[in-house]
Amino acid sequence: MALSHDEWVLLEAVAAESSGWLAGELPLQRRIAEHGTVRRLVGAKVCEFASPELLDGLAVGEARPAWAVRVTGLGQDLLRYRALRDRPAEQPVVPVDDCVPDTTISVRAFDMPLLHAVREDAKAGLLPGVDADLLGAAIARARTVEGSSRRSVDVTEAELTVILKVFYLESLRGGGAAGYRHVLRSSPLANALRPDPYRPEATVVRPRAADSAALAR
Repeated sequence: MALSHDEWVLLEAVAAESSGWLAGELPLQRRIAEHGTVRRLVGAKVCEFASPELLDGLAVGEARPAWAVRVTGLGQDLLRYRALRDRPAEQPVVPVDDCVPDTTISVRAFDMPLLHAVREDAKAGLLPGVDADLLGAAIARARTVEGSSRRSVDVTEAELTVILKVFYLESLRGGGAAGYRHVLRSSPLANALRPDPYRPEATVVRPRAADSAALAR
């Protein structure tokens, strides 16, 4: 699900609101909220609605706003992410660490430059919501799958969470959303990032313990 032009415009407007909350007071703003734009941003978890108590606090005199939204941490990450990804740069190879992975995922070969680019931006402090060290450690373990255009990547649960977040941000940005579903469907961890969780597909992400048990038979 890539954000539409109207959704990007509204997300930027919410982020630019100096009070932290964009309040819906005009009839047009109410219609936007009722007909989907604001609700879609809230559904994507890049914005959040104010509670009734907060709406009371935003009242001016007798005028209480019909609704109010603010940008979430994920929304801030998305705005930074889009700005950085629209100006990609060459990135160096990341180092290998000694972490012991417990899960294997399949990633398309042409997605690897995306993960490298995001890792370097995060390492530079430009994406504080993405852990550069975890992402770099996972990237370093990517290996070619014979006869396939994919890469097999051994990851820990924490590294998988970071990779899922990157692919979710990329799908919201509009960078091949359909193509990332094979990863976004692959783990219950994706449910924390997305309001429309897919049914897990065990063929994409598999615990190593299961592999070991199968070999022991």
